[in-house]
Amino acid sequence: MDELRSVDYTTEEGKNYDIVLGRSAEMRIIDQNTGIILASGHIPYGANLYFRTGDTLKKGDLITDWDPYNAVILSEVTGKVVYENIIEGVTFKVEADEQTGYQDKVIIESRVKTKNPVIKIVSKDGEEKRNYDIPVGSHLQIEDDGNPPAISLVVCQG
Repeated sequence: MDELRSVDYTTEEGKNYDIVLGRSAEMRIIDQNTGIILASGHIPYGANLYFRTGDTLKKGDLITDWDPYNAVILSEVTGKVVYENIIEGVTFKVEADEQTGYQDKVIIESRVKTKNPVIKIVSKDGEEKRNYDIPVGSHLQIEDDGNPPAISLVVCQG
């Protein structure tokens, strides 16, 4: 794997894999006996990666998967999620799913250009470690509740 940057991730069911953070990762499958490249391909940002460099594959193994209909923002750092300029009616609206009753915060175009919605990741002592602009149309999946997630996701409409 060339130019691969990723973070370890564990699902609620306990399944472990990596999530790709790099935008230019390339995978190559190389014949162990000859060293010849049998296949290669780009691994997109946000892809789930089930093998690491040097692992041996068998025919039919799932190497990676990716949801092309969702754009995600992934945090490389651990910390507390803090929203900035997430203001109901100004930078987001609440949308409800009629069938499930579930409500979503959706980022909207703001007329107030100085109110750019941002997610900040801060350390326990309040130091800002990273910040991410939130694009219009994003559905916020993590609450600003003080819980330090291992990985922060904002799922956007594709």
